Amino acid sequence: MFYNPPPHRDHLKIRHPRLSPLKIHSLLRSALFFIDIQKNNKTLLVHLQKHVPHHLPLLLLLLLLLLLHHH
Repeated sequence: MFYNPPPHRDHLKIRHPRLSPLKIHSLLRSALFFIDIQKNNKTLLVHLQKHVPHHLPLLLLLLLLLLLHHH
C-alpha cells in the first residue's frame, strides 16, 4: 500500500526537506566555485560579509557542510 523510497533518498529528505538532489548538486557546484575563487582572492569572504546581508555566512556554512557530507 505504502511506497517506501530508497533509504538514502529518505535520509536526504529528512535532513534537507526543501532541497532536492538537483538543488543540492547546484549548491555544491556553487560552493566549489566559491572555494576556487577564495583560493585566488582571500579577501573575498571579508568583502562579502561587509556588503551582503548577514545570513550569507550561514549559507556558506551550509554549502561547506554539504561538501563535507558529499565527499
